[in-house]
Amino acid sequence: MLSPLYIANYKIDIPVFLAPMVGITDHPFRSQVASFGANYMVCEMQECNHLFSQADNALRRGDFVQENSLLSAIQLVGNDPDLMAQSAQYHQRNGAQIIDINFGCPAKKVVNGYGGSALMQTPELSKKIIQAVIAAVDIPVTIKMRLGWNWDNLNGAEFALMAEQCGVKLISVHGRTRCQKFKGKADWEKIRTIKQAISVPVIANGDINNEQQALQCLTQSQADGIMIGRGSCGRPWFIQQLSSFLTNQPYTLPTLEQRYQAIRKHLRDMVSYYGQARENFSIRLFRKHWVWYFNDLIETGLISNNSQWRRSLHKLNTQYDVEKQLESYETFAQKI
Repeated sequence: MLSPLYIANYKIDIPVFLAPMVGITDHPFRSQVASFGANYMVCEMQECNHLFSQADNALRRGDFVQENSLLSAIQLVGNDPDLMAQSAQYHQRNGAQIIDINFGCPAKKVVNGYGGSALMQTPELSKKIIQAVIAAVDIPVTIKMRLGWNWDNLNGAEFALMAEQCGVKLISVHGRTRCQKFKGKADWEKIRTIKQAISVPVIANGDINNEQQALQCLTQSQADGIMIGRGSCGRPWFIQQLSSFLTNQPYTLPTLEQRYQAIRKHLRDMVSYYGQARENFSIRLFRKHWVWYFNDLIETGLISNNSQWRRSLHKLNTQYDVEKQLESYETFAQKI
């Protein structure tokens, strides 16, 4: 169902990618995903203007996870060709193996700054950005885009062809328009139109939350691979689960105990990475992950729902308190 693909000279044996998600796919989360066997992931979106302000959070987004056989890409967003080129050079010097340019972010803040998916309305400026970045680095450049701005402006095929002609080596497509944001349903069949217009690999993205959806997406889009975003939240093993399914390899889902261990490791990595002095900040960042982990445990029937514990998640501020709460929930789950 899936064949290896190349991004320039980089071979991707199983093209199931982790998508960049701001505030989610930070270094600790990517480390979790890598530990379960992923072979390609993209760092959080990096705003070029913020990089050169030396903002701590901005610099952290380009902190790559180093694992054997793991390819790491950095995604850049901005509308200034020179700044984008400088940012690409900076990240190449600091270990990026691939530069990905964001033409798909629908966030109001990004779009109002004429970045992300807004650039699909200005293909000439987009072309200058792509050309500037490709000229600035000697590593492959890829892009992530949408179907178009809205249903009256589905210029994805033309945009992708322009990018390919500039020298882009791979194109990821979220199967929605900008105006949809994350509402409605991703249209995987419309990704096929883009795939048919170009010769570089196409990666399909959007609404892939289980194995059957992954298969349907590949069938309808005829894409060369898939990119998983929100479907990986609370399930860092999901990339490997899909990779095994799509290559007809056996896969055993983590046990309840293994999932508890993953939650503990993620928590400890968060506190270690962001610093003990910023423990409260780390715990606030971790809360959403905690909720996603437990939602998955409940949905899969491994534990029962308990509203008291769920409400308590947002009241904890220290690693010790979170670990005690986890221990309490684990003990409770073993009794039911």
